[in-house]
Amino acid sequence: MNTPPSLPIIVVGAGWAGLTAAFMLAESGHSVTLLEAAPQAGGRARAISFGQDIIDNGQHLLLGAYTHTLQLLDKLNIPLDAVFSRQPLTLSVLNLQAPENPLFIPLPKHLTFLGICLASFKFKGLSLYERLKAAQFLYMIHANNFELDSDVSVYDFLKLHRQPIKLMSKLWAPIALAALSTPIEQASARVFLQVLKGSFFQKPEGSNWLFPKVNLSALLPEPILKTLSSKKHSILYNQRIAQLLIEGNRCVGVSTRNGEFRAQAVILATPPHTTAQLLSSHPHSASTCQALITHLEKIQYQPITTVYLRYSTPIQLPHSMIGIINGTAQWIFDRAFSDQPNILSVVITGTGSYSELNHPALVEKILNELKILLPALKAPVLEYRVVCEKRAAFSCDVGINENRPANATPVDNLLLAGDYIHPDYPATLEGAVHSGIKAAQWVLLNNEILI
Repeated sequence: MNTPPSLPIIVVGAGWAGLTAAFMLAESGHSVTLLEAAPQAGGRARAISFGQDIIDNGQHLLLGAYTHTLQLLDKLNIPLDAVFSRQPLTLSVLNLQAPENPLFIPLPKHLTFLGICLASFKFKGLSLYERLKAAQFLYMIHANNFELDSDVSVYDFLKLHRQPIKLMSKLWAPIALAALSTPIEQASARVFLQVLKGSFFQKPEGSNWLFPKVNLSALLPEPILKTLSSKKHSILYNQRIAQLLIEGNRCVGVSTRNGEFRAQAVILATPPHTTAQLLSSHPHSASTCQALITHLEKIQYQPITTVYLRYSTPIQLPHSMIGIINGTAQWIFDRAFSDQPNILSVVITGTGSYSELNHPALVEKILNELKILLPALKAPVLEYRVVCEKRAAFSCDVGINENRPANATPVDNLLLAGDYIHPDYPATLEGAVHSGIKAAQWVLLNNEILI
């Protein structure tokens, strides 16, 4: 390569994908400049305030199957037991229309196909017929190695394999929504099956819930930023990119309102719509990457609203995570796992009539539903905070993989990173971390340096 080696590698975006890429490059000995448009790092998975407490910008959950994230934490010398409460995978779901008949599914420690089928007879809230149909479905997808010839919606796939409507509502829809952040009527069955395979049918510990004991900023962004700062790498905030700098077919940097930043290579760890705008910012990349831009512009988003409720006394819900069907929200989290025993987080994924309510009305609606679902929850609510992310997750729609790009672009030394990159993952922290690792590896391999 003819680029002067003294120039840094620029990473645009200090979310989990960009932070991972910057860390891996720094560990290899490269000089890194990290540019972030916001005044803080972490992207959509960062800490925010709630009165005297620190909470997260939306409730995130990790699984034991997140191998790349766990390996990265190991590289940062972070003991997993210190930052995670590891719990066996269970599914507890309350039905607002039939609160007297909750669903509770404790899965076996070893998630073999036979083990799950045998355990299904201990599930509560499912009829014998529904258990048999669920076991039949698991047998079918296991026999087909969780693969599909062509993508369809999760709903159509379940319907094709004769899953009862009530079973879909009680079991499959909550699982699919938690995994893909997309309603089953439009969610990709192909991605859903890959999630089931990777999370539930690999190593036994892969299916464990990993509830963060610390806020998300403290979990990953802050340790990486500390490492980068200690090695004198540049971390600059409030740096919104105006244009890519391209000479010939090589990306040689970016420009902001503060001037130009020259680089050996540039990694755009930005959301799909922002990435499309940046690729369109230069006549050469706008022309060379037209097909890529078109694909990026087709990627849609799902909103997620998280309502944090502070109670006057500790909550003590029967489970750390409880699903809801036929209600406004889909999930309730007892944040005792984060040493906040008097705080609940209530999660609403997707659009709906709730979006027309102002915050006080939304909170009142949720509290009224919680009184029905959890009558023992009688302590008064002292305060609340509503966090709305209109583009919280990319919509994992049918055929989404056709629009998901690789890390490399048609422009030399211009890479992409983000949870939307890897074709096997939905919008997860694991997907973001994995994409950042792959982007860094591409840069290093093409500079003849190995991680």
